[in-house]
Amino acid sequence: MKLEMKETATEFLFFVNNEPAARIKKQTDRFDSFVFHEGDVVEWTCKTAKETDHMCMELEDCFEAKHIVVPAVSYDQNPWGKDHEYKGLEKDGIPYSFAYHRTAVPGATVSKGNRVSLAVCSSDTASGSMFIQNKKAVHRLIWPETESPQYLMADCFMPEYIGKIKPRCEFKGWIFFSDQCDADEKMMLYIWKQNIKRLHPKQSAQTIWDWSVEYAKKLYTHDGEIHAFNIGFRWDGNEWVKREEMKYEIGWCGQNASLAVSLLYDYQMNGNKDSLKKGLAVLDWWTQKARSKEGLLLTRYDPEDSLIDACNLGTAGCQLIEAYEQCERIGVRRTQYLTAALESAILRWHISDWMVELQ
Repeated sequence: MKLEMKETATEFLFFVNNEPAARIKKQTDRFDSFVFHEGDVVEWTCKTAKETDHMCMELEDCFEAKHIVVPAVSYDQNPWGKDHEYKGLEKDGIPYSFAYHRTAVPGATVSKGNRVSLAVCSSDTASGSMFIQNKKAVHRLIWPETESPQYLMADCFMPEYIGKIKPRCEFKGWIFFSDQCDADEKMMLYIWKQNIKRLHPKQSAQTIWDWSVEYAKKLYTHDGEIHAFNIGFRWDGNEWVKREEMKYEIGWCGQNASLAVSLLYDYQMNGNKDSLKKGLAVLDWWTQKARSKEGLLLTRYDPEDSLIDACNLGTAGCQLIEAYEQCERIGVRRTQYLTAALESAILRWHISDWMVELQ
């Protein structure tokens, strides 16, 4: 691929294979400079004469955007679904800004055309923003951290948030060009390599495994006919106690099936018969006793609030198949685990199909 830049009196123009790809307009209060790196990566530095605590670095595409991505946030503006999520790139005419910790890479935005794709990001705490103007994407890197005109919490939107930074004179962004549809892949790989840090564990794998097994057994609860792992501990002001509500969940936060399978592995690895006993007890209870009035496999068990949901069913199916396979390896017959796994797969399919119909 051939990547070039030409400077005029008013802007910097980038060309991919001799075709205009992007432009950056010159500003009177700053100085932009560019360093070209291997792999069609451009390091973009913006310097100001005086220190400032606000900055917006803006790049405009020269091609019509066919696909646009804000990694981990928005894919072609999220046209599907009715749940709480960002729809479109603007709210009441104001482009959304996404905090550095909300996107897969700080400030990341991606646009893809027929013959060119490009990605823009930062390597520090810049927020990212993108909007469409005359069918072409405009990418922004914004300081300080900004989530505007509103930002998404788990179940609702909140008013805008604007943080603070220490005033400075230099801000940096990265631009990734491609004549294929893979500028976002280039960005991910490059930033990953820049920030990779090899860490060495302070504890041995065996020690960590032993601690994990010990913790799982602390969560283990035998209450009447119930054999399950409590969802976790909470601090009551004096000591750590098991949670009293929404206590048992087969996947998701409770991870009962996964913890039980781990105990089956512990038996095979370390000959721990107590692990085998508790692992089988939990799996037996979920597959045989934790059932709805209609006989369906429950995913969360609580006398006051038992339910079945698609996310938990997916985890249950995978873990129950593995539980069946591990039991076969150690000579324990538990065909009901495989049957329950198939039940969960069928239930999940029906729930997912119903959700698609709702959309």
